[in-house]
Amino acid sequence: TAASKEPRRISLAMLGTSAPIRDAEKALESLVASRRPVLVLGEAGTGHDLAARALQTSGSPFVVLANGARLANNPLTLLEEARDGVLYCAEIGQYSRAEQKGLAFLLPKLDKHNIALVATSAEPLATLATEGRFDAALLSQLSSGALVLPPLRARREDIPALIERFWRAAGADERAAPLLASLSPAALTALSNAYWPGNLDHLQSVVANMQLLRGEITPDLVKRLLG
Repeated sequence: TAASKEPRRISLAMLGTSAPIRDAEKALESLVASRRPVLVLGEAGTGHDLAARALQTSGSPFVVLANGARLANNPLTLLEEARDGVLYCAEIGQYSRAEQKGLAFLLPKLDKHNIALVATSAEPLATLATEGRFDAALLSQLSSGALVLPPLRARREDIPALIERFWRAAGADERAAPLLASLSPAALTALSNAYWPGNLDHLQSVVANMQLLRGEITPDLVKRLLG
């Protein structure tokens, strides 16, 4: 009984270990404990999908809606499909009015089916609501569970470890030499201090390009890769 009252631990280690990420973990834990739908905001590439995956428990369903078509056509089928799991609604700012209506229809039914809903948007939903492109009432319902993921430039200390992880993932070879060994200190500093407008996606793309190169990676080469 005591264990069941403990807050559920959420890990965003795939995004990093910096203070902003630890704060995001705590915020997610609070939202899960309150059983509210989670609205993940922040720039494109900050890890919306990884935050949603962090809410999935072992063996439970994870239903991904790449768009809102199913919400407009037959939202009730999603309740059974995602029962006891996570329903992930990506980029709801791009939903049509009918799709937004379907999402609003599901919200009061989630708790009965033990569904954790995670909706995301890289677009400013408040601006869209002001322009009449997003339902203000739906935004009001979702805002109580809002979480903003920090951009890479707000947590630069995570960048070296992320570079190494992306290098391993791109190479798919555990025996490959660590990328950081090929980076001069100045090159690593240049990478850590970059603006990264595309955040994680941008960093992963640059690392994939670096993997095609041979020899030491210099600051000048980093600048060319960054564009």
